This record gives sequence, structure tokens and C-alpha cells, in this order.
Amino acid sequence: THEQVVTAYGPPDSSEHFIGGVESMKYSALGITFTLERGKVYHMIVHLGENSQPPSPPLDNAVTIDLKPPSK
Repeated sequence: THEQVVTAYGPPDSSEHFIGGVESMKYSALGITFTLERGKVYHMIVHLGENSQPPSPPLDNAVTIDLKPPSK
């Protein structure tokens, strides 16, 4: 949840709010960005490498992982 992220990492360096209850919380020094929907984390980006800042422009070799709950 939003509260758990803030408890674990402190206030984000920047935060954006979007329609539909979506929020992006960026921790630049850690190289982590959390995306929350209605206060719950559903997406996390970890920037790996010497510089935790995302490359500019974005690399074409980005990988997206869709984590879905197992089928019952």
C-alpha cells in the first residue's frame, strides 16, 4: 500500500497523480519507481546499473513483465 511504501522508503522524491486513482512514486536515489492504483502497488520499476537514473532517451531493449495471479 501507499502507507507501506512510505514507511519502508520514506517520502518519495517525486509523486504524480493520474485519473482513475493512479499514482506514481519515484525514489531517484534508489532507482525505484512504484505505480499504485487506489493506494495499492501494482507496478514497480527498478533501474539497474551505475547510475540509478533512467537512461535518456529510453533504451529499445526494455522488458515488460506482466505479473498475473495464478489461474485457479
